Amino acid sequence: MVHELLVPLLITCSPAIVSTSALAVAAMRYKRGTLRALPVSCLAGAWVVTAYAALIFLRYTFRPIAHLPPWQDPEVLGLSMLFFLAPIGLGLTVISGLRGLSRWATIPLIAEFLVLFAVGVLECASV
Repeated sequence: MVHELLVPLLITCSPAIVSTSALAVAAMRYKRGTLRALPVSCLAGAWVVTAYAALIFLRYTFRPIAHLPPWQDPEVLGLSMLFFLAPIGLGLTVISGLRGLSRWATIPLIAEFLVLFAVGVLECASV
């Protein structure tokens, strides 16, 4: 059972880990005065999107619902919302990168949001 959950766990939860670490570093830079509030705010908005993906996956993994068709399954519907939310997070990440967030945080987050967008596309295709 662990092997079949490992890849979906990494795909949906690793963006939350990456964005949490980037947000922590950005908050420390904001406290020191080397980063303005706009990039931190945009990064916080992007963090909400990644936390949503991780929450949906973990919630329905640990508390599964009876077998439903894909168009009624809340996990499929929740993850298919990433089709709409991932571009928002991607835009917020690009804005924060252009406004002073370091490249080591911006580039992995862009890659993670592209993966979340692909998850949303695949989940939408299954509905």
